[in-house]
Amino acid sequence: MKSRMGTVEREFQSLIEEGALVGLAFAIIQAGDIVYSTGMGLTGVEDYSLPVTPDTLFPIGSITKSVAAATIMRLVEQQILDLDRPIVAYLDGFEFEDKANGQQVTLRHLLSHSSGLPAAGRNWGLRGRDALRKFIWEDVRNHRFVAPPGKVHIYANTAISCVAYVAEAVTGTPFDTLVKQLIFDPLDTKRSTFSHAEAMTYPTALPHLLTADGTLRVMHRHSDNDMGHASSFCFCSTRDLATFAAALLAPGTLFDEATLRDMQTPVISLHSSGANYPGALMTSAYGLGLQIGEYRGQRLVHHGGRNLSFNCFLELFPDQQMAVVLQTNYMSDERGVNALFALFDELLQPTVPLRPPVPKTLPYKAQEKLAGEYLNPRDGIRTISINSNGLLLDDKYPLIRIGKTQYFYRSDALRFAVAFSFDDMLVVRGIPYRRLHREHFDPDYERWQSYTGVFVDPFTPYPEETAIPVHFEDN
Repeated sequence: MKSRMGTVEREFQSLIEEGALVGLAFAIIQAGDIVYSTGMGLTGVEDYSLPVTPDTLFPIGSITKSVAAATIMRLVEQQILDLDRPIVAYLDGFEFEDKANGQQVTLRHLLSHSSGLPAAGRNWGLRGRDALRKFIWEDVRNHRFVAPPGKVHIYANTAISCVAYVAEAVTGTPFDTLVKQLIFDPLDTKRSTFSHAEAMTYPTALPHLLTADGTLRVMHRHSDNDMGHASSFCFCSTRDLATFAAALLAPGTLFDEATLRDMQTPVISLHSSGANYPGALMTSAYGLGLQIGEYRGQRLVHHGGRNLSFNCFLELFPDQQMAVVLQTNYMSDERGVNALFALFDELLQPTVPLRPPVPKTLPYKAQEKLAGEYLNPRDGIRTISINSNGLLLDDKYPLIRIGKTQYFYRSDALRFAVAFSFDDMLVVRGIPYRRLHREHFDPDYERWQSYTGVFVDPFTPYPEETAIPVHFEDN
């Protein structure tokens, strides 16, 4: 294996020397064994940095969602939790402000990001034993649903916080402790932890910040959010993460065969048909804590993790019983990802092209009812208009039809997927937008003046960093 990795290692080393990467570690798993692992570069750019090894700790970001899902599935196997029972049935006295949608939400919805809860997440949040309960009861229960449960994929950190809280409430055990008891201890992953105090006793990769003058420096704090631990805040070494990957490939280590099948079966589509770039093809659906797709025609189950400057990858090829884990503490551009693809190609020796051919296109006459404005609160407004009997996205991109509700548009050599997934919902590049109904109103300037002041996020230990000043000027 070492001889096969020479080209990939040289590519990574070149990127480190150019400053596109600082430090990284990667491992290869085959048939349940770690057959190769290495570290390259440094934990940071400052003078106290250490060489990265496979045992260096990295914050794994959203790969924590896969760890959380694995924990829940252990409880499901023990018949402590039921994936399809509404979560309000587990939480005495709890209900969402939107009762109609809230009463339908299940763990399956939450683990697949199909609950309809909006996308949300914080790098810094409440600390302490009561942080998660307070967050769920005082914040999440008031969130407005973007869509009814089970209708559309909306990637949401808060959904996984809900999962963790249900597990805590039912077992009476803190979620971090459950993960240790059900995942870390059985796998003997000795360095994996949610604790900053514990992580800092091991060599740990550091986050970086690119300053305005182009200088790269260490950012002297890690993300810290006890209420969001389950979604984004686990530390793992590459060796530990590879051990977890091996357990997701074969039954018997942590899970039975039916559980692994459930986790790796699509629950909700991201409507990526027609796209031709790897990101869309690799994540065309979501299972239970795992993203589902393909790479060059091979089935791929995976999850990524980004937190501050960290970029981490958990990539499983179940049919080949093979996995790749890559962790980096800084990645300036897509060349690091391209090097990961080169690693895939070395291992898979694929014959299918990276970008598939154009699918069969269908003539159509645009439906007037599809035209309008569509809003995603985080990503803004997209418009659908009609021109020469065809649909236009943002008055710029003609939509090419490939299915009943599936379209794509072209930008240079790339194709991007568009779908009308259900009534009043548009999905562009996997992001859902709800139809926007504008109503005429006469502004109440006297009321508007009462909104002036400084608004802060009450669920962060750094309120001054979230401060939004609002002032009134010229009506």
